[in-house]
Amino acid sequence: MKKIILFVSLLVLLGGVLQAKQYGLEKAQIYYAIRADGSIAVTCDLSYWFSGSFSTAWITLPQKDFIVTRPEVSELSGQGEIPYRFERETPEMLPSTFDFTQDGRQYRLSWFYRATDTKKTFRLRYEILKGLKVYEDVAEFYFKVWGADWEINLPAL
Repeated sequence: MKKIILFVSLLVLLGGVLQAKQYGLEKAQIYYAIRADGSIAVTCDLSYWFSGSFSTAWITLPQKDFIVTRPEVSELSGQGEIPYRFERETPEMLPSTFDFTQDGRQYRLSWFYRATDTKKTFRLRYEILKGLKVYEDVAEFYFKVWGADWEINLPAL
């Protein structure tokens, strides 16, 4: 009888491990538009898949010689683009909100949602100021498109 109880317990434990939550990126599409005033408009569409329940995501950008400003987050769905509302991060992490912070080393754009066993695409927008190096005859824009600090692979960029 003890062997049967032990066997059933192991099956339940193994089932819980196999049901562990996971997520991944399907693709990222990143667009940079250099404006006449030298600012750069960035649009980044991140497509995720979720197995299990998730509610928070974020990106970080190193704080270098440029300034990141005017962040926006939205969710793309069959009904179109659903904008998220700016709100400082709270313990409740309200769905359909986002936060934007800087700590002297990096900028952090976080957004909050509800996702369980589904796919979602988020659109991030922000503006880069002082991101161009302008010379007499040429301007240079040098920006790392995808950082190495992601814990998951990106199949398509």
